[in-house]
Amino acid sequence: MKSNDEQIASLKLLRSTGSISEEEYQQMIIMLEEAAQKEDPSDEEHRTDLMDNQSGRQQEINVPIPQSAKDQIRRKIFLVTNVILLVGFLIMAYLYNDLRTSKDFIYNDMMSYYEEELGHLNNRIDQIGKLQPFIVTKLDVVNLVYDNGEFKKEQKGRKTGKYTLFDAQKVDYIALKIDYYGIQEDEAKVFIKLIGPDGLFYNSEVSPKGYSTDDDIQLFIGDQQETTSGWGNEDGGSYDRGNWRAELWLEGKIVPEAIAYFKVI
Repeated sequence: MKSNDEQIASLKLLRSTGSISEEEYQQMIIMLEEAAQKEDPSDEEHRTDLMDNQSGRQQEINVPIPQSAKDQIRRKIFLVTNVILLVGFLIMAYLYNDLRTSKDFIYNDMMSYYEEELGHLNNRIDQIGKLQPFIVTKLDVVNLVYDNGEFKKEQKGRKTGKYTLFDAQKVDYIALKIDYYGIQEDEAKVFIKLIGPDGLFYNSEVSPKGYSTDDDIQLFIGDQQETTSGWGNEDGGSYDRGNWRAELWLEGKIVPEAIAYFKVI
């Protein structure tokens, strides 16, 4: 079938040859234009087929799902959800148990380490305690007052700088008040050396060799305090006026930080 353009070209040829008149040519052109404006029946049929196919597919899509199928789908979803939750719970339980086991292992390992280190420390403390069973934290000079051979009171002097002041007429027995930290329980023999204004140490016939006096003291662990026996005379007069120094000795060595100064005025 010729297209409209081909038919128009044929009509023009016929008009030019005189086979048709101008009036006939115009009428035929009008008829061709009207025919072109009408729809092609094959296109209409094609559109009808497409609409029928779409309607059929829509009907297929809208087919209702049976209730039994819905129940099966719900059961499957429920089952899958429970399986996921169970797997998650098992994983969490495993991780928690593993973490707890690791924590116990670390704790036990640390406790073993600390116990071992504590044992080493205690051994070191015992070794130090054998060399020096106590550490002096403070040392003061006091006057022990006696009356007829009976102890009456412990008299403190007046502090001026590093010196403790005592009245020469009231000094009986000079002793040391020791604040100490005991490293171990023990009994120790301590010695006191009193150095006078002339730079010499003072003693008596009953004094231990090289010292003014000595004393046996009972040591206890921790912060403690002890007052030693003194050296002097109940009637006074044992101490000349001037600056004195008192030293605390243990096993032939002066105890660190165990020197006190006093002045008799």
